[in-house]
Amino acid sequence: MARFAASPTVTTSSDRLLRGIALATNRLLTTADHYEGVQAALAALGEATDVDRIYIFQQHPHPDTGDLVVSQRWEWVAPGITPEMGNPDVMNYPHKDLLPRWYDALERGETIQGLVKDFPPGEQKILVPQGIISILVVPIFIRDQCWGFAGFDDCRQERQWDENSQSALMAIAGSIGGAISRYQAEVELTQLNETLEQRVRDRTSELEQAKDQAEQASRAKSTFLANMSHELRTPLNAILGFTQVMQRDLDRATGLPVALVKEQQNTLGIIHRSGEHLLGLINEVLDMAKIEAGGITLNPAPFNLPLMLVGVLDLFQHRAQAKGLALVYDCGPTVPQGVVADERKLRQVLMNLLGNALKFTAVGSVTLRISATPGPSPDQASLCFEICDTGPGIAADEMSALFTPFTQTTAGRQAQEGTGLGLTISCQFVEWMGGDISVESTVGVGTTFRVRLSLPLAAVETAAPLVSAQQVVGLAPGQPTYRILVVDDYPENRQLLVKFLQPLGFEIHEAENGAAALRQWRTHRPHLIWMDIRMPEMDGDEATRRIKADPAGRDTVIIALTASVFEEERASILAAGCADFVRKPITEAVLLEKLAQHLGVVYRYADSPESPPEEARPKEASRSLSDALAQQPRDWLSQLYRSARGAEEEEIAALVAQLSSRDADLAQALNQLVEGFRLDEIVRLTEDCQPPIEAVVGMPQDNAPPRILIADDRAENRELLRRWLEPIGFVIAEAADGATAVATWKIFQPQVILMDIRMPGMNGIAAARKIRQEVVGAPPWIVALTASGSPWEEGEILAAGCDRLMFKPLVEADLLSLLAQLLNLQYRYPSAQASA
Repeated sequence: MARFAASPTVTTSSDRLLRGIALATNRLLTTADHYEGVQAALAALGEATDVDRIYIFQQHPHPDTGDLVVSQRWEWVAPGITPEMGNPDVMNYPHKDLLPRWYDALERGETIQGLVKDFPPGEQKILVPQGIISILVVPIFIRDQCWGFAGFDDCRQERQWDENSQSALMAIAGSIGGAISRYQAEVELTQLNETLEQRVRDRTSELEQAKDQAEQASRAKSTFLANMSHELRTPLNAILGFTQVMQRDLDRATGLPVALVKEQQNTLGIIHRSGEHLLGLINEVLDMAKIEAGGITLNPAPFNLPLMLVGVLDLFQHRAQAKGLALVYDCGPTVPQGVVADERKLRQVLMNLLGNALKFTAVGSVTLRISATPGPSPDQASLCFEICDTGPGIAADEMSALFTPFTQTTAGRQAQEGTGLGLTISCQFVEWMGGDISVESTVGVGTTFRVRLSLPLAAVETAAPLVSAQQVVGLAPGQPTYRILVVDDYPENRQLLVKFLQPLGFEIHEAENGAAALRQWRTHRPHLIWMDIRMPEMDGDEATRRIKADPAGRDTVIIALTASVFEEERASILAAGCADFVRKPITEAVLLEKLAQHLGVVYRYADSPESPPEEARPKEASRSLSDALAQQPRDWLSQLYRSARGAEEEEIAALVAQLSSRDADLAQALNQLVEGFRLDEIVRLTEDCQPPIEAVVGMPQDNAPPRILIADDRAENRELLRRWLEPIGFVIAEAADGATAVATWKIFQPQVILMDIRMPGMNGIAAARKIRQEVVGAPPWIVALTASGSPWEEGEILAAGCDRLMFKPLVEADLLSLLAQLLNLQYRYPSAQASA
């Protein structure tokens, strides 16, 4: 077994070195005095590398002879080590003649490293008197010329530097060279300032450009994320927008067959939900990258652990189903409901490990197993997450580099997928959360990753289950022996249900396909069958039909198990004769609830061994979350829906604060959903409970048609906005770039310009700025359309003269509401027409 937390290469040496390099770079950039900055950087590197001496030599002509020599300029030494700084022997040293091997290697950009005892006698003669046992020397280049070198001496231990460490120290040597170069440029500028005023102005201009370039470099990652946000979210704008258009057209259409309309509405619903799901994934990925760009911080909060795990597995169901793999969920009975941790980072770790397992597994199964034992204190639990696959396994010689950045196994390189960063990031996250990650693997058998964490326990609210939250330990006395048949072609899935049910007192039988299920049913006459739907030979649909076609099978309860989310498959399953439909992965709680619901099973609990607990009587004053939401004002619900859809947590908090004291339970539930990153649940609940928003059909006829200019380089986005606005009565003009938008504005004189920000040629910011500079008379409203959430871009947009910002994907109702506000419009609705 290779345990990441115990690997000095990954978690101690490499991590310590990388942090030391980051600290050294920070000190180079933030220390005002040039000499002190380099000295501080050396001190940081000394602590990070655990060497005894670090020094920098400059290569220069001899002041008297002009021959090439080196002189020591900086030095850091560990406590107890004799410094060499000030030693005349290290000034004007003719290294080209006395150390020709060093000179040639450094000029080629190569390092010198190894044990001094293995060096040539002439080099030993120079190094041994300084007490050096092992050494690493890396070149420092300035403007493609070897300026000198940095040395790392071990005087108390032998050390062989690996390639990754050498590369990292070469990189920081380049940063030191850059700092020295900048200092030299400043010195030259000062000298020029004493003689030539014009050259000072020229140099100042160069420095201003350098400053701009430095600022742009510091924003490079933010710019990249903004670009990715734009490129990913902009197509979704058209996808989500046109589904709304098509849904509206279907609602207005007459004369179409009801079945066809319903089918198309279901299809559009699938497209829209898939788009919303993809948008959520994109937002999470971009948010993750923004956290990486600004430094990682933990955000622990209470959350429902089993609910999070089921949600993670749900994301991978389609991928597993497409590859014919079983995705198994095994949650131990002692696993706590609520814990305190950074849910987003834990979810990312599990997604990385599950994604890898599914990627490299061709046949068999992938299992997520979680178990819990008492933690180091009474209010903590020690959790072990296991991700097991039946994939190709990892060779022993690849295990040591498994968590190294940008390193992939043989299987990873063959798959030609990924960056090799997933495991490294996962390990860092687990380590920051105070845990460890390990792996064991057998080639040809499979791989198991284990994540161990000790987490504080927390109380979290959950929906009231049909089965008591108390631990079920068996069946209550006086009941029949319930016969249960488990049908699934994957043995792991069957064993999971057997493991849940057999210890409680159920009589369990198994079948690996539909044909075997028929034989088992005829032999044992089970009370209930858990029927997997997709199986070889005979699937679950066919087996169910045959059982239900037999008069003896009419009283057998059959519950379908499937990973599918498509409504048409649900309808097919129920039509075949199944009494219920459960999506995988199935949890123990759902399993027991369904048995209680369909067979009337009564359980025996841990604190009441002889008799079942009293049936819970719901409190008269309590209401479900959806019922409580349905009682709120329509405008408030609409705002909550839009805020949740846009991930505006501060706006949600403000809306929750408006609730009255009688809605304290609702406020608490909404706050917990926000803290648990379940904004998708708020979107779903508000969609379900708020009344449908009436479609706008026009404007009063006495209103002059408002003129709108749509500026967007994507034709599908312009078409979407035209399809939204033109039928209502807006007069539309279009432009595909900023220059055309400015020219069209002069002729068309629109009251509102919907200005996309990122366009080729003249972008939306430049176009807005030019319009503001040239406007005469009544200025137009300029509404910026952007898919980027970058704060610096928002500031630039508003500074250019834009009046409002709207973020893609757009919502038709939001756009119409904004136009009504800007232009003081009153719309006509179908209900008003009917009443007239």
